[in-house]
Amino acid sequence: MELTYQSRSLSLNAFQNEIDLLAPDRAIAVAVLDLDGFSPVNELEGHAAGDAILGRFEALLLDTLPENSLVAHVRGDEFAVAMRSE
Repeated sequence: MELTYQSRSLSLNAFQNEIDLLAPDRAIAVAVLDLDGFSPVNELEGHAAGDAILGRFEALLLDTLPENSLVAHVRGDEFAVAMRSE
């Protein structure tokens, strides 16, 4: 069965489920990204501003990563990315 993946954002549970479905004969790279020093944005500018920045970062990840990538906003300022080899 050939699985087709588009770059898209997923919840952490959906992210895990998608990784579980990846073909076993393919290599998978997983990265966890943490935006260091992000807390002051929420404290100084408010949560709405922080959410807007996180949304923009997530969009940049989705636009930049290969089409076979998965992105999950884990929590706060943490994201997980998985890429399958072709």
